[in-house]
Amino acid sequence: MAIKLGYNWRWNLKNGGFGNVSVVDKKIEDREKRVFVMKRVSASTRYEMEFDIHRFVFGYGREAGSDHIIEMFAMYVAGTEAVFIIDFADQGDLGSRCTLPLHPSLAQNYFRQLIWGLDFIHKKNVVHRDIKLLNLFLKSPNKLKIGDFGMAERYRTDCGKQIWLKGRQGTRTHLAPELFIGGMESKGPPLDVWAAGIVLVELLTMKRLWKQADLNDKNFVKYFDDKYKNMEFEWKSLGMAKKLVQKLLKVQSAFRITIEDIIKDPWFVTDIPEEDEFEIAMRGRETFV
Repeated sequence: MAIKLGYNWRWNLKNGGFGNVSVVDKKIEDREKRVFVMKRVSASTRYEMEFDIHRFVFGYGREAGSDHIIEMFAMYVAGTEAVFIIDFADQGDLGSRCTLPLHPSLAQNYFRQLIWGLDFIHKKNVVHRDIKLLNLFLKSPNKLKIGDFGMAERYRTDCGKQIWLKGRQGTRTHLAPELFIGGMESKGPPLDVWAAGIVLVELLTMKRLWKQADLNDKNFVKYFDDKYKNMEFEWKSLGMAKKLVQKLLKVQSAFRITIEDIIKDPWFVTDIPEEDEFEIAMRGRETFV
């Protein structure tokens, strides 16, 4: 496929439920070869919407905030497949790289970049709907970029009219509680905010609060009933980020913190030193880098 499209195949990255991903390169005019990711998906999927939304969000020119979004360069349809040519994130995704809890300063760095990226996306009237570690990519030097817009949707028209979202799109472990209520329509941004809260917990602890945020999950029920101490999760492991996490994970979306207020939050604003003994003591664990 790479050869048919004028690229050189380098190696396979992974095969998954949403397509096959390879690394390819191509010489652009008189310049040196440039490395790309080639993502192949079934042409029966919503590939046209994914391409349109991704290109719409990133834009055809550089804008402030777009540096936290993976750039998509082209899309081809070849037989039964749609092929996306995407910028290559040479450091991989956070899901593959993060196997141990991160030092708070590094977790804060990645979380800030995630929020700046979401702020940019939401201002384009688009909600991602599948924020998770596997969809957050790193490119040298340690630049976080949001990728995989296969679940993304517009949540507001160009005229500013609210679009209520239907369906349970995304990854179950990161879905907001309102998505488990049958027939309920949802506002867009709070869904990404909830998922960002789950990601922050994962960055700091590499543990799950619950399997899914519905009343069939015993740990979520305890959270829902404000019985945090009875949960299996150790809240002290979040250190000084605990208050922010609880704002991100407000069960009722109307009371969930907004992107604008996240950016003003003390934990978000105040730089955590790389060697913060108090923060590490609060977490009750050794420093992981």
